[in-house]
Amino acid sequence: MLSNPTTAQSYYSGFSSTSGNYSSTSPSGLLCLSPSFSNDQNIATADLTDYAQVAGTLSVALTCNTSDYSIRAALNLPAGTTEVPAGYSAGFHVQFGSVASLALLQSNLSLKTYFAGVPRETVPAANLAGISILTGGSPTDIFFTATLSFDEVELDFNTSVLPLGAAFDYRFFYAFAAPATLPVKLTTVTASGQASSLTLTWTTTSETGTDRFEVQRNSGNDIYVTIGVIRAAAAVGSLATYTYVDKSAYGSSKQTYRLKIVDRNGSVAYSKVISIAGSDAPGIRVYPSYVSKGQAITVTANGNNLMYACLLDATGRAVSSYMIKAKTLVPTDHLNHGMYLLKVTNGKNAILTQKLIVQ
Repeated sequence: MLSNPTTAQSYYSGFSSTSGNYSSTSPSGLLCLSPSFSNDQNIATADLTDYAQVAGTLSVALTCNTSDYSIRAALNLPAGTTEVPAGYSAGFHVQFGSVASLALLQSNLSLKTYFAGVPRETVPAANLAGISILTGGSPTDIFFTATLSFDEVELDFNTSVLPLGAAFDYRFFYAFAAPATLPVKLTTVTASGQASSLTLTWTTTSETGTDRFEVQRNSGNDIYVTIGVIRAAAAVGSLATYTYVDKSAYGSSKQTYRLKIVDRNGSVAYSKVISIAGSDAPGIRVYPSYVSKGQAITVTANGNNLMYACLLDATGRAVSSYMIKAKTLVPTDHLNHGMYLLKVTNGKNAILTQKLIVQ
């Protein structure tokens, strides 16, 4: 059984050396009179009161080949930590003086996350927390709750948000990642393997306002899919324990889960990710995946549970079916050359689908 700690810390784009930890772009063009970023390196300095800046006054409409601004900063993660997990808020601490309008901000500004240089999520300003108070002229945080892990944050906007005929002063202090505020106090999350399923258990206190828990499983490439929903018990000041049994995970070497916690007002937060190791989960193996006509395919299974296999051709037509025991041979004498799918189930849920090639 594995436990998931609930303590977390915030991260910022503050470094002793800014080299390689930030980048920025500004509008360009022969007739483009838009101001560029100044002191953009300050987005990554150790002093979080320093700031990068776009400031000036526009007296005429701009004519630019490219009208976009962007400022991107890495997050200073401690040794041994390579990424900020999903469920954290990703954002910037900024101050915008003399914004053209909130409507222009909402349609011309966005936040983006990256991991290892690869874009992860892009969220428009209309969906960002804090955007409605950005026009007030005071420093504020704009952010969103990330659903994918990340290690850099980028803020993008274009010249449409610059007011015409008025002085403006836009300041960018730092990027940050902070634990999202859960609409419930989540004390423990655990996962354990059983003979034919994987079980998640979590305990909460102070569920005021909590509507439901969505159990999400990683379907690959950090894409989490909701596989079950459990309504909150509305426990206040007392412990509430929940259990979800994932029977469809049977046979997997490893599974990764998280909880999507939804409040009655629609706000969303995520638990930390929890994985159950392959040694805790029953498994199945199909080999080889490339065979010559007449060569048998071997299917081996751990445990004593009864399973079934169905062989499908490239059109999805069932060719043959088998009862799977500890070791089963699937003949190929009757098959034509080409691609097939071997689908293994426990009678109710799909466990594994393996592509096979008969040469």
